[in-house]
Amino acid sequence: MKENTENLVVMVAGLPGSGKTAFSDYLARNGFFKIVMGDVVRQRLLEKGVSISKDTMMMEAKMIRRELGPAGVAILLVEHIRRNNIKPPLVIDGLRSIHEVEVIVKNVPGCHVLVYVHSSPLTRFKRLLARRREGDPSSWDDFLSRDKEEIMFGLPLLAAISNYILINEGPIEKLYTQTKELLEEQVECSGELLLRYL
Repeated sequence: MKENTENLVVMVAGLPGSGKTAFSDYLARNGFFKIVMGDVVRQRLLEKGVSISKDTMMMEAKMIRRELGPAGVAILLVEHIRRNNIKPPLVIDGLRSIHEVEVIVKNVPGCHVLVYVHSSPLTRFKRLLARRREGDPSSWDDFLSRDKEEIMFGLPLLAAISNYILINEGPIEKLYTQTKELLEEQVECSGELLLRYL
């Protein structure tokens, strides 16, 4: 992504445990401003005085989408970006649908790139068990149930249309190497192309 780095808006998608946050954190350590889609949902829960858990996060995300449409979380995110005058280079972690991509491409100026981070289900399950974050699944059935909900938001389409797919099956250092190589590549802005999938 060597060219136009100062103007980049990198949108990151992937299922839980795939490594999308590790990818985003690497970019953040290399000059990108990082925003997490889920932070918008967390903020709404805090404002309501509701405790944060996997279930409350999922319920609030669904409520936002009922109120504002399938791109509801992205709409709130764009408001946050504008209110705080956040500028590229920017990495947005946690997109789940083409509708969210559309809102960001149309409302956040910059050179848009979609990156999908992929890991196999078993690899992701082992990572989630090891990290023990609040709300992470504790059983295989819970993991599959969560995956199905995430997939229903539209993640498979994002994998299909992404500019880059990073396969993250090895140690974290391998993902960092892939990310570094990606940062050194030439990149073409693809916002308009992504919108043609709507």
